[in-house]
Amino acid sequence: MYASDVNNTLIDANQTTYKILLAHISHSAKNNDETLLQKVLLNKLINIDIKKSKKPKKIKLPKTYKEYENLFVLYMQNAARKSALNEKAQRIKQKIRTLKEEIRDTKDGKSSLLTLQLQESFYFKTKNLYEKQINFVHDNMKSIVSLLNQSAKNIDFNKVLYNQNIKEYKEESKKIKNEISKLEVEKERLEFLNDSKKKITKITNLIKYRTKEYQDTLKSMADFIFLKFSARLVKKDKKAFDTAKQILILTKKLELGKSINQEADSLLNSMEKYYLGSINVMTISTTREVQNIFVFLWSFVTNPLFNINNSPISIMKIIISILIFIFGFYIGGFYKINIKRVTQNISSINSTTRTIFSNLGYYVIIVIAFILALNVLGINLSSIGLVAGALSVGIGFGLQNIVSNFISGIILMFERSIKIGDYIELSNELRGHVTGINMRSTTINTNSNIDVIVPNQNFIQNNVINWTMNDNIRRFQIPFGVAYGTKPEKVSEVVKDAIKKSGFKDIVDNTKRHTRVIMVSMGNSSVDFELFVWIKGPETLYPKRTASRFLILVYNALYANNIEIPFPQQDLHIKSIDKDINFQASIKNL
Repeated sequence: MYASDVNNTLIDANQTTYKILLAHISHSAKNNDETLLQKVLLNKLINIDIKKSKKPKKIKLPKTYKEYENLFVLYMQNAARKSALNEKAQRIKQKIRTLKEEIRDTKDGKSSLLTLQLQESFYFKTKNLYEKQINFVHDNMKSIVSLLNQSAKNIDFNKVLYNQNIKEYKEESKKIKNEISKLEVEKERLEFLNDSKKKITKITNLIKYRTKEYQDTLKSMADFIFLKFSARLVKKDKKAFDTAKQILILTKKLELGKSINQEADSLLNSMEKYYLGSINVMTISTTREVQNIFVFLWSFVTNPLFNINNSPISIMKIIISILIFIFGFYIGGFYKINIKRVTQNISSINSTTRTIFSNLGYYVIIVIAFILALNVLGINLSSIGLVAGALSVGIGFGLQNIVSNFISGIILMFERSIKIGDYIELSNELRGHVTGINMRSTTINTNSNIDVIVPNQNFIQNNVINWTMNDNIRRFQIPFGVAYGTKPEKVSEVVKDAIKKSGFKDIVDNTKRHTRVIMVSMGNSSVDFELFVWIKGPETLYPKRTASRFLILVYNALYANNIEIPFPQQDLHIKSIDKDINFQASIKNL
């Protein structure tokens, strides 16, 4: 009957029920470990049912600062007791959950089922007892808080006394902490030497004793700081918040339980509201929280993440370095754009010089920003030199093209053999205007308006034809041919006369450069000539168009003067024909 419904019978049962069940088990014929354990559990249930939590004694209102201090000590003791009871209650709850699983997995009728249910009932009773004690302690702490709030304004705080004691306890705590540290070093030394266990045990006990003294010193110091806190509250001095912060720092160091710091904070906050008002406390607390967040963030970004050559690297340093580098790019870009704009109207500075100034200044600014970023990180430039030396072999093999193009770009900028605006020819298929000279490559815009990116080393290693390096005058060679039987003198005269009468204003004809017609060969089908004509101006940059213009002129001139322009032809000579072959042909068919 008792094992069938644990919640309604065993857990909620009273002392009489447990005694009846104990008598029933005692008179049973069975007498084994299971029944023995059941008897022990029933006795515990009977005894725990008899126990009653005592209500807290009524506390008197303190009249002296010593009584006031003792009241704070009592509050902290209650806070420690409440923390310990909470931990015990949590452990009991975990045990109850474990037992519930075991009971669920145990079949009805087994004797162990009753044992498990009795144990679960005992844990329930114990948990309830702990919760009652926690409530009593909590009520006691509430009454202490009320008394502290009411009595603080009536206490005569001796400022010199608590300041002096705080100073003495602070010095004492430092002294004890140093002694503990020395003892721990001595203990490790003995353990390394495998010295006698007696000496090690002696030092261990001494460390425990001194640690207890250290805790007692911190408690005493916290008591006097609380007096200082209360005195400042009574005077409505906002420095009380700083004093409260000192108390909370101390309570974190005390080995009184996990929640002791929260209970201390609750007391201090209650007193602050009582004497300074909720609005002031809220305002100052908000400000303090913001300050705490700022301090936390500042600590987070300034704490070193790792070291490079013994230089600590933090998030703050990384952020500042990145900002400096980005700012360097921005300043470099600003300089590059504005130096071109400023020098645009200065006639003595051509486009190439303008490009050199803008590019070099840009890269100098970037290098300076890079060096500043490294200095902010605390990286020694000599270590960078060592790294660069170690990477020089890799640069020589893996990055030789990039380095070669970079150096070639610098050479092009200073040598000025190729300038922006020049019309250059790299091959029969690639020619055009230079529109940009950079550190790695040069941009060429062809007559088809196609931009071609050419690595700078091609201009240093290969032949480059610069059509407009010194001037814009170029000689064109126009080939043409006439039929055999035509006098060469007449051909030369006809073509030269056509050139003179053409009206082309871009033809150059002077003592140094003049038009010529030269017979170059006697071909299979024609007598070959070449027209040499000098052209000045933008038409020189369009060779096919210009050649077409003069070819048309020559063709029309020859045609107008009845000079035959031949085409390739071949004569077929038949030496003999076989007599057996009937071959008929007519001149008409041929």
